[in-house]
Amino acid sequence: MRLRDGTQERDLPEAPVIGLAADRFMTVRLDSAGGGQALLDLATGRSGDLGTRPGDDGGMQIVQPGVGDGRLVHYPLGGKTVIIDLSKIT
Repeated sequence: MRLRDGTQERDLPEAPVIGLAADRFMTVRLDSAGGGQALLDLATGRSGDLGTRPGDDGGMQIVQPGVGDGRLVHYPLGGKTVIIDLSKIT
């Protein structure tokens, strides 16, 4: 992976899921911790577990950044809605 300007090339630590927001955020599948997804910051290489896990049927919701204006990521989790404002991540 590298940024559009050709800088900051690095290998992705996990398999990408779908979506790209603000040219730097994407979701990736987690192989550890029972599966799930993490939000990966391509600019810094840091990631955070989104708390999603496969359901009893093995299916999993897909958290997709880059929808709408790309600033907010939102998804249901445990009967609530999680909202992440990507513009606040530095």
